[in-house]
Parts: sequence; structure tokens; C-alpha cells
Amino acid sequence: MKRLILLFLSAILFSISNLNAQDSNCPCCTPEHRAFDFWIGEWEVTNPDGSEAGVNTITRIEDGCVL
Repeated sequence: MKRLILLFLSAILFSISNLNAQDSNCPCCTPEHRAFDFWIGEWEVTNPDGSEAGVNTITRIEDGCVL
């Protein structure tokens, strides 16, 4: 029984340390940092009359922290 408890606690501590390592590797991996990801992609920009005004490309830069 002691071994089972020790194994269980070790697994929990390992999981917590992995979560912390992921956070340090990805400082911008929070829902708040991804709030505007719907803008990512290729966009055709048009004038009010429907004529083409240009093309816009939106991507992530700076290790995924900036659009």
C-alpha cells in the first residue's frame, strides 16, 4: 500500500513539473493570448463599393506571442 501511495504521489509531482516546464517554454500559451487568433490567415480587403483594395496576411510572430 505504501508503494502504491508513493507511486501515485510521484506521478502527481511529475505531472505538475511537466506543466511548469510547458509554461516556461510557452509564455504566451494562455487563452488570453489567443483571443484574437480568429484574425490569422489571408484576407481580401475590399472598398465599400466591393472593389478590391488589397490583400492582408496575418500571422503569429515572436514565438507566437504577437499577431
